Formats: sequence, C-alpha cells, structure tokens
Amino acid sequence: MDILVIDNRAAQRTQVEKMLKGSAYAVHTAGTLDAARVVLERRSSPIIIARWDMPERSGAALARWLRTTGLTEIRYLLFLVTDGQSAGKELLRTVADDVLVGPLEEDELMARLSVGERVLRLESDLRLTASRLDKQVMLDELTGLMNRRALYRFSGPELARTRRNALPLSMMLINLDGFTDLAAKHGNAWHDRALAHVAALLRNIVRPYDQIGRWDEDQFLVLLPDTEAESAAQVAERVLKAVAAQPVQGDSGEPVLVKASVGLHTWHPGRGRVLDFDKLVREAERAMHRASKDGGNRVQRSASGTRPGLA
Repeated sequence: MDILVIDNRAAQRTQVEKMLKGSAYAVHTAGTLDAARVVLERRSSPIIIARWDMPERSGAALARWLRTTGLTEIRYLLFLVTDGQSAGKELLRTVADDVLVGPLEEDELMARLSVGERVLRLESDLRLTASRLDKQVMLDELTGLMNRRALYRFSGPELARTRRNALPLSMMLINLDGFTDLAAKHGNAWHDRALAHVAALLRNIVRPYDQIGRWDEDQFLVLLPDTEAESAAQVAERVLKAVAAQPVQGDSGEPVLVKASVGLHTWHPGRGRVLDFDKLVREAERAMHRASKDGGNRVQRSASGTRPGLA
C-alpha cells in the first residue's frame, strides 16, 4: 500500500520512511505541501502520515486540505504530534483518523497502520456495495435499461449541456401497440421476452451517447442530444421497421408480431424557450397518443416541435 509522509523535518521524515520500508510499504515523502500535492496528483496514497504543525498550515487547515485534494479518493489521515501538543489531541481527533504523540515508536506506528488498512478496506467495500445498490435501483431489471428514476437523474446534465450550447434536443416516446392484450394471450414468459427483445433492438439503433430507458410497463423513452426533428424522425422510422420486422417467438414456437407507436418532440434553442424534462415528456406523450389513435405502427411529431423557435 502507498503511504505519503509529509514532514518538513528531514530527520523525522527519514526515520518514518525507514520504519515503513522495513514493513514493505511503498513510501513517498514530501517536505512541503506543494511537494505533497505533486505526489497526490500522481499517486492515490490512501494513507497519509503528516506532521500536525506544518509551517504552511495549521493542523485543522492541513487536514481539510488533504481531504479535498483528490475528492474521489478514500484517505486515512494519521497525524504526528509532539509531547507539547498532546493537549490539543481531542481537537485533532475531530479532523483526523488517528493521532500519534511522540516520541515515535515503530511497533505503535505499525499497529496504527494495520488499523488504518482495515478501515480503508471496510470503506472501500461499503462504497462498492453502495455503488452496486445504486446501479440496481437505477436499472430496469427486465430489460437492463435505465428506469424512470435513472432517466430523470441522468437527463439533467444533458439538458444543461443542451441549454449551454444552444443545441437541438429530441425525445422519442415509444408505445408497444396492444401489448397488454398480447401479453394476456401469450403469457408472462412471452411478455418478458418481448420487452427484452425490443430493448435490444433499441440499443442497436440509437447512438452510444443517446439515453434510453423503460418509461412505463410497455413504453420506452429515448433522449437524442444534438438531434434535429428530421434526423430524429429517421431514427423513429428505423425503430418502427425493426420492431415490425422481427417477431417474438411465442411459447408454442409461433411468431408473434409486435408493433409500436412513436411520439416525437424536438426542442430548438430560442429566446425565452424553457427546456424542461417533464415538458419534453408531455409533448412526446401527446404525439404518441395521436399515433396510437390513428391506428398505431406510425411516427407522430408534436405540433410544437416541428419548427425551430417553437417549444
């Protein structure tokens, strides 16, 4: 494990380095905070041993600086203090993970580092578990696509980029025509296969940076950044053709055809035009319902998203 030792006193820095290398740690040293920053930019150094009263900063300020240098890293901060500083030990504990009061003993240092390593492993495991749980919460289990919550969450940065760069943005809302009746006729297994099948088709059609998710039981939503209405309509037509051309096998082996209705809305940058995710959905949903009402298996554009300047 990498350890960074920060101490402006060369003799003490060498002493700690010798102890650590004797226990097979990868050791990096810095005599100033500027030098420490250079090391931290190149290496993660999850454990940091630092002198409490570095000349450049007070102990508390040094701790805050170390915490915010590389925000994504998990760090364990062990501070070294002198006997004369032991009165400030309780205050130090509020900003550090551990404290060693001099004179420094090798056995005690190794014991403290062993505790630090266990803490870091635990924190890492907790972060990994949280990441997995977050991913599970954000994914639709059946299709592997983003769910509605994830679409709301991850559309935010894309909408911000669209506003900032004054780019067009299109949204498709795809409804599987008569899907409830088909699922009732062919069963739950067919229902699941059909949804996974359509999800796979959509993945193959949209671009890697388009956002795609399952919006409702039998609906999918696709966000198309930097896409004009005409280009979005072409994508929507490809979706219809792909869905209609590839039946989903029923339990008895018979091909079951699935059709779709696509509602399309395009936002164009313009003065006073508000870009809002819910408004995009409402416009695409209205268009989708019109497509279904007109017989399905077709693309319908929203009335307000057909010409630049309207939103």
